[in-house]
Amino acid sequence: MAMHNHFSNDASQNVYVVLAMNPEWLAADFVADLGLMAVGIGELKAATSVTTLPETIATLKDAYTLFKLSAGVLGGTISVGGRSAEATKAAVELITKFKENAIKIEPDQTVDVRDSSLWELFNLSGWAALLGASTVSMLVMTEDGKHVAQFNSGEDDSWIATDEKVVRAKYGTLHEPDPSQGEYVW
Repeated sequence: MAMHNHFSNDASQNVYVVLAMNPEWLAADFVADLGLMAVGIGELKAATSVTTLPETIATLKDAYTLFKLSAGVLGGTISVGGRSAEATKAAVELITKFKENAIKIEPDQTVDVRDSSLWELFNLSGWAALLGASTVSMLVMTEDGKHVAQFNSGEDDSWIATDEKVVRAKYGTLHEPDPSQGEYVW
C-alpha cells in the first residue's frame, strides 16, 4: 500500500521540505555539496557566540541546528556583532544549498512529498526505503530562510504551512488544521 504525506502551503511564501528516515539520517543522503556547508559552519561559529554548533553536518538533526541558527541570523534574533556581512552571506549560502536539495512548495499548492517521482530527482541512496517508511522526519524552511521546523510524521499524515507555524491537517483533509494532532511554531 502506498504511503503519502501531503504538504499544503497556506503561507505567503514558498516553503521547502526535506524528508529523512529519522533525525539521525545521514545528511549526505539529501545534501549534495557538504563542502559548502562546512564553510558556512565555520563562518557562523566565528560570527556568533553560539557554541553548540556541530563540527560537521552529518545528520538531519545537525542540519536543523545549523539552519535554525541561519534563520536567527537572517531574522536578526541572533547577534553577529561586527561580522554581520560575513554571517549573513554564510547563512544565505547555506539556505540556498538547502533549497537546491528540497522539494519546493509554492503558496496555495499541495504536494505529496512522498511521491517517488519527486525523489528520483535527488539521487538519494535510500529514497526507496524512505518512501516505504512508516515514520519520517521532515525539515521545513520558508523561502526567506527565517523560519525552520523539524518534526516527525506518520504515514498518511498531511501538514499545512502557514505564516505562523506548521500544523497537522485534520485526517482526510488537506487544508483544515488540527493543532491537537501536532503544530510547530516557526
